[in-house]
Amino acid sequence: MDERAPRRMAGARIDLEMSFAAILRLGELMPAAVQEERFPPAAIGETNNAIRSIKGALDKIANELYFDANGSRSRSTYFPIRATPEAFATAVQKQLPNVSAATIDYFESVQP
Repeated sequence: MDERAPRRMAGARIDLEMSFAAILRLGELMPAAVQEERFPPAAIGETNNAIRSIKGALDKIANELYFDANGSRSRSTYFPIRATPEAFATAVQKQLPNVSAATIDYFESVQP
C-alpha cells in the first residue's frame, strides 16, 4: 500500500461507522415493531442505510486492493458478491485482476 492508503481507507471506516449507527437505530425501533407485529417504515429505511453503508465499505476495500495489485484506479471495481461460484469467478477475473489468490479465496469464503 502507498502512503495515502490510510487516508483512502478512512472512507471505508466511515461507511462502516454509518452502518453501525443505522443498526443501532434499527435496534431501537424493533421493540415497537415486535409489539405492533409489523415492520415500521423507519426500520426499512435504517435497514437500507445499513446495507448500503456496508456495501460501500466493501467496495472501497476492493478498490484499494485493485490499486495495490495494479498501480492504477478503476471505476468498475466492486466487492464481488455473486450467487454462484461461476459468477463469482467471472466477476473476480474482470474486477480484481492481479489481486492475491489468498485474498480472492477469502472473498469467496464469505459469499452468500
